[in-house]
Amino acid sequence: MTKRIIHNCWLLIVCFILSACEKVVIEEETPQDEFGNVTLSVSGCEQLADRGRGAEDISKVCSRMHFVIYKDGEKQKAINQKAGDASFGQVSLTLDPGDYEVLILGHSCPGKDNPNMKEATKIQFSNLTDSGNGTGYSDTFYYYGTLSVDSKSISQSFLLKRAVAMFRFTTTDVKPSNIKKFRFYYTGGSGALNATTGLGCVNSKQLVYFDTPDSEDGKPMQFDIFTFLHATAGQLTIQIKALDSNDNAVFERTFEDVPMERNTITQYSGTFFVNGDDTPETPGTPENPESSSNTIQVETEWADTRYFTF
Repeated sequence: MTKRIIHNCWLLIVCFILSACEKVVIEEETPQDEFGNVTLSVSGCEQLADRGRGAEDISKVCSRMHFVIYKDGEKQKAINQKAGDASFGQVSLTLDPGDYEVLILGHSCPGKDNPNMKEATKIQFSNLTDSGNGTGYSDTFYYYGTLSVDSKSISQSFLLKRAVAMFRFTTTDVKPSNIKKFRFYYTGGSGALNATTGLGCVNSKQLVYFDTPDSEDGKPMQFDIFTFLHATAGQLTIQIKALDSNDNAVFERTFEDVPMERNTITQYSGTFFVNGDDTPETPGTPENPESSSNTIQVETEWADTRYFTF
């Protein structure tokens, strides 16, 4: 009995030693340093309204900000902010003299987690909420560049560049009362960003759901979805389903070869809530935005809007 007790004690000691040696990887956030030697701030976001360059207040287009410092590609420090924080859009931190890479990222993704920013070459976004539902990617802005630190204090301000292309879907007819949700499934883009190039870096299958409450019955629908393209321009395949309360598809359309471009809205408009031949028609020639009856409030924040009908 004594030998058995001693044996069991040794087993407990060994298990304790092994568990103590196990490394748990936790992405820690760097606290702000009020007296840091480096201050970084955002002056605004890129907009190409009316073919002229301008800047928009960051708080108007982003609800989350991330300031990340890398050295030789290895993440050193990260500060995450949410709209409403006292210093939203500005950070102060302490860095030793040397050369660094700086990533500043602004977005409004409603996911429960921050993007994975371990590597600037693959910033992976999560669009999952606490309930596990995909709620969509968002307009996203970024800056990536080098920063040299010496013995003097540094204060720099940056203009962020838009990283995404937007697809806008609008219906010219109204939502029936039995439609409770919309499902968008699209391929050809990326849900991850390479901040060193400003381009998408993975071949994603992106899935987004939008709830459509009873208050929207009898009204036209409008939805915006976003992606990072693998080049300045590209094409998406987009499947759209209108679902009932049991997640059954009542109406469905698929659009192929949808033309997309960074910092540009591609808008498809047409009759959607109809039964009959499910074969999608080829979208018509882009209309002149000036003669369109649809007024888009955010259009001036983008380089261009390209209009198609289906």
